[in-house]
Amino acid sequence: MGSDETVPLRLLLKSQGDTSREEIADLTDGVQHLLYDSDDVSAVSRELQTPPVGAKSGAGIDIGVLLMEVLPDAIGSVVHTIASYFKRPGAVPVKVVLKNEQRSVEVEFDPSGLSPDDLVNLVKKLES
Repeated sequence: MGSDETVPLRLLLKSQGDTSREEIADLTDGVQHLLYDSDDVSAVSRELQTPPVGAKSGAGIDIGVLLMEVLPDAIGSVVHTIASYFKRPGAVPVKVVLKNEQRSVEVEFDPSGLSPDDLVNLVKKLES
């Protein structure tokens, strides 16, 4: 993964509240299909992480991970697409972590409380 023409991003979903592992897996599938169909993403693959032994559901466990290659000028568009997917009515509550693997820059956010200004700031961090 990784090339001079794309930026490697890692999307990590964290359960929030009583979000189940199955819900996280379904959300991971959904956002993967959405990004797969995007012209801004040249590759997207899924990686499932197993929660630690004894961890409780809703304890902020990292379960769903997507690795993607994004065109540099499209980071903002991809972040907006991801945030919109998790902000839709009736969406299961999650925390989203995005990491620019090329620059080791990471942002974490709750999509339900994300303002347009917050979104702009997240994109700036990922692009810097």
